[in-house]
Amino acid sequence: RIKLEENDDQNQNASCVTGNVVPKGIAALNRILDRVCNELGWSDEAVDFLEHSILARGGYKALAMVEELKNYLCFLKKNPERLDDTVKRFKDAQESVADKFSTSDATNDAAMQDVLSAAVSRHREIHHLCGLLKACRENLKWIKAIESLSRTTGKITSEEIACKSRMFVAGDDASCNTSCAFVPVGFELGSFVSSSRTLLDNVLIPTMKKIILYESWPPTINSRRTRVLAFDKYTIKDAKIGKKKLQRCSVCTGFFDSMWIRHDLCTMCESKKRNESSNVVCLFKDCKGGTKSYCPHFHRCFICDAPHSCEKLCRLSRGNGEHCTALVDAIRPNFLLLDFDRTLASTKSGGSPLPKKTARSRIKEDYMHSIDSELKIAVFAQQAFGESHVVTRNSHKKEIEDFLRMHGLSDLAANVHVVPKKMAKGAFIRENFLASQDKNCIFVDDDIRELSNDPWLWSSKQVHRLLFVRAFL
Repeated sequence: RIKLEENDDQNQNASCVTGNVVPKGIAALNRILDRVCNELGWSDEAVDFLEHSILARGGYKALAMVEELKNYLCFLKKNPERLDDTVKRFKDAQESVADKFSTSDATNDAAMQDVLSAAVSRHREIHHLCGLLKACRENLKWIKAIESLSRTTGKITSEEIACKSRMFVAGDDASCNTSCAFVPVGFELGSFVSSSRTLLDNVLIPTMKKIILYESWPPTINSRRTRVLAFDKYTIKDAKIGKKKLQRCSVCTGFFDSMWIRHDLCTMCESKKRNESSNVVCLFKDCKGGTKSYCPHFHRCFICDAPHSCEKLCRLSRGNGEHCTALVDAIRPNFLLLDFDRTLASTKSGGSPLPKKTARSRIKEDYMHSIDSELKIAVFAQQAFGESHVVTRNSHKKEIEDFLRMHGLSDLAANVHVVPKKMAKGAFIRENFLASQDKNCIFVDDDIRELSNDPWLWSSKQVHRLLFVRAFL
């Protein structure tokens, strides 16, 4: 394996500052081909074949991504300092305004009113900038970590490359709620978003709906709500944005931007239809979850209306490994049944959790895939009440067992079950774990279809289901 020498940081910084238009990845690809030709003595035909193979297998794209990552980091390093300076200037301006009002009696003066109005706007921006600064620092921290993986010193063996731990694994099939974000320990960007969820659900959204009911929907021209891009058939002619950038509600026929409409229903029509509906199916025609992914008690879909949980009636929760541990302590089940791919481990699509090369690479401490540390705690908590089992469709049973032993889960490694093809997980659980009526379990899976498609699974009071999500709740 040939190790490539990198350009020094000065050359990298110069290229991103001067803005020379050079296709990303070209320099790295040329270095590879030159060293193969000069050091290995390959013929021109062989080098040409290697170049086309790299292009066909996505190698050129990978080289371009690495180079662009370095350029991105070059600019990203400056953002926290710039934001911090802006926040300090805004706060200094606020203090000067406070000093003026404390020493002046002319609070009714027009000029002072303008100063006060500017201070109110500045106060709002200070809060926005503080939030941006926090997120920007966290983003910079992990971009640095990712970029450092592309920089190495000395020669690297193939085993060491295979054993590099994956930091992030993501999927984006949000239509079936099977999206995931497997992130390393200490990644805080997700918690920044989820911590605002309670405030949004309990305060901001109810307040917004009350104001909408009190005023009119869509807002009239005289309402001064210029940032709300919502129009009816009369006000659309005065809109500064074209119809092509708006979506039309199928009920009220109003025009809305993406903030106020989804699945062809505007916010208020959706709320009204939901309150009046007695159906047991999702309101949205393009929902892929089916009837069993719908909660009839709160008229919410576990896919389209995420995050939604109905723990007492539907016995279906939505949460991460920490929530799983809380459920174990509360329910005290006889069995904790865990899916493997994208749930307990970062594997997906039935892939092996271990490196594909020699057995030597499997005994190293740092290997390909990672395990969810919070679910690992849930497994240890379950030992006080019963057994933990892996119920998966991943056929690499031996590799999964070795992977679990490497992570100190020897008892769980002895309880790995591969569900036969064309058999629902619900049927497998019923036959192998809950034949007796006095047993119960918590079933954890990241796929809503596995949790809801089997009729016995969603109707049985012996099973509490957990739709596993990670990072962004």
